[in-house]
Amino acid sequence: MRYGIKKVFLLVVVFVFIGFSSTKAQAVYDTLYSYPDTTTFYNLTSIQVGDIVKFAVTFWPDSSWESYQVEKLILTAPTLIDTSGFTYIIISMGELPDDSILYIRQIFSRDIAIFPASYTLELDSPIIINNQRKFYVTGPTLFFLSISQDLGYGVPGQFAFWFTPAEWIEFVPFYFNLKVVVKKNITSVDDLALVPTEFQLHQNYPNPFNPVTTINWQSPVSGWQTIKIYNSLGEEIETLVDEFKPSGMHNVQFTNNNLPSGVYFYQLIAGEFIQTKKMILIK
Repeated sequence: MRYGIKKVFLLVVVFVFIGFSSTKAQAVYDTLYSYPDTTTFYNLTSIQVGDIVKFAVTFWPDSSWESYQVEKLILTAPTLIDTSGFTYIIISMGELPDDSILYIRQIFSRDIAIFPASYTLELDSPIIINNQRKFYVTGPTLFFLSISQDLGYGVPGQFAFWFTPAEWIEFVPFYFNLKVVVKKNITSVDDLALVPTEFQLHQNYPNPFNPVTTINWQSPVSGWQTIKIYNSLGEEIETLVDEFKPSGMHNVQFTNNNLPSGVYFYQLIAGEFIQTKKMILIK
């Protein structure tokens, strides 16, 4: 009987320890916050800049937040803007906007709302970012936003970049009708930055492409991962990745000058997880 009591007590201790450890390893997030912290958009006079290839807007989180996750993007376009075709929006980190791409989303330009209405882009899955590092929202999508040099409506620390054939240019004084919606982490949890919660293969960028495109994917665990390219007949064209990868965000470029125009497929294989997406080569 005494042995049975000890055994039960030991099981309870083990259960409490496991439960406590598991709880401590999980982030607890507060309610949604809009950044910049205003719900107002301003349809100020737009600026057309012909030599800019793409913009990137810098976002700086509150320094008191240990970590946070980006859940939505809210944007609006000015009137008299051509919203035909499709475009991309990208979330990235690093010293420059191209250093570490976390998320790429292809959207139809017609879906972007015209001021004063707004369009909300729900991310496929939240992106966890540590507060010690700024992040960017970039891509051709920003051409459709209301852009103004009147920083009376801007937010301190929110700057634009542009990419010429030479370099990114920082601290260009533009204001964008663009907001991010985040949940801040209110627990004391270490090493949350850039740890995805699920496998996901993102849409390549650009798409259509010629001749180079970038493929991004995320992995919640370490393991052997493979990226393969196939033609429309299902024939393997090339293996881009076939190696052990740590958990986190990854990307690889596919370059081919010899393939004809057409539809191709790229596939991620990571253990039992398999996902395939379509891309288009146009010459």
